[in-house]
Amino acid sequence: MNNVLIIGAGKLGKGFIGEAFEKAKWNVTFLDKDPKVIKKLAEGSYQVDISTSDKVYTRVVKNYQQILTSDKHNEVDSFLASDLVMIPVYPEDLKDVFKYLIIDFKKMMEEKPDKKLDIILLTNKIYLVSKIKKFLSENVDPDLNSWLETHIFIHDAIIRRSTSADSNYALKLNSMAVASLLIEKPLHVDLSKVDWMEPIENVPTLKEVKIYGINGPHAATAFFGWYKNYKTIPEAQSDHEIQEFIKCINEEIYNVCQKEFNLTTAEYDHLTKLPSLKQEVPDPIKRVAYDPLRKLSINDRLCGPIRLSEKYGLDNECLIKAVALGLKYNDEDDPKSQEMQEMIKTKGVLTAIKEITGLDDNCANKILDQYEKL
Repeated sequence: MNNVLIIGAGKLGKGFIGEAFEKAKWNVTFLDKDPKVIKKLAEGSYQVDISTSDKVYTRVVKNYQQILTSDKHNEVDSFLASDLVMIPVYPEDLKDVFKYLIIDFKKMMEEKPDKKLDIILLTNKIYLVSKIKKFLSENVDPDLNSWLETHIFIHDAIIRRSTSADSNYALKLNSMAVASLLIEKPLHVDLSKVDWMEPIENVPTLKEVKIYGINGPHAATAFFGWYKNYKTIPEAQSDHEIQEFIKCINEEIYNVCQKEFNLTTAEYDHLTKLPSLKQEVPDPIKRVAYDPLRKLSINDRLCGPIRLSEKYGLDNECLIKAVALGLKYNDEDDPKSQEMQEMIKTKGVLTAIKEITGLDDNCANKILDQYEKL
């Protein structure tokens, strides 16, 4: 039986990754730094309500073990036994994860020096693999680094499935399963018997397209939905004004991607147009809008397309408004939202726009104009 170590037992870790591998009868081990997450998992099972394009069903996941990170590295045996490591954490936590794993890497080099291990990053941030490799090379000795380069294989992935819950430690989750996880090839492990896992070529470029084409409109929906006092994405999507706005967003992003990535319409649609759900899941706006500082940064879902639209002289009026709406987002439960509002208050709107988005003065002033009209 195969073994998977899942580092990060939050919503995505449990609701998608853990559920899929447990269903495929892999040995599943969760590793997490949050004692509350581990304590809840220790209750022995959790429930995932899964919505697909043709049915809605519930799975109870119970065949797993859970380990809390610690200085003792109690997970080391599970790490050494793993055929695959999946890391569904926020991008800003990745360096801490890999810093923690250095002890496990050393142990593997000592006890299983011939083993080759695939590690999959599951984030919505692009071009992270090279940064993680650089981080490791700067934080391990030359012998370990040389071994890592030929035995530990870090891959990117494209997430096209959202999972929601009341919190990271919730044992009842909703998962929207209409498209596979696209994983960077080549892999040293066979995933053919695990549902929703699809190894493919050219992940870095395709991920950029996906971030723009799927996450861009999704974020714009969340920001506009919050502005109009909706609580869930389906509520916002039912609003006629938001519908027309997202049509414009989709068109502007499609035109940018066609120019920059030279994709055909069929190629673009295959990656970004997902099947409809049999039953809508009330995905919270707070989940989709969470951490606006990251989602409004220069190479992310909205400002990335704006930067490229300026490069090619393409329309970006709706994207500009989406960023302005994002700057209005003020959720007291979201620390990054509060940090953004503090920046706007103390530095002034225009300076904050420039620092948050990284866009040039022309774009920043256009965003300011939209911001002041809201």
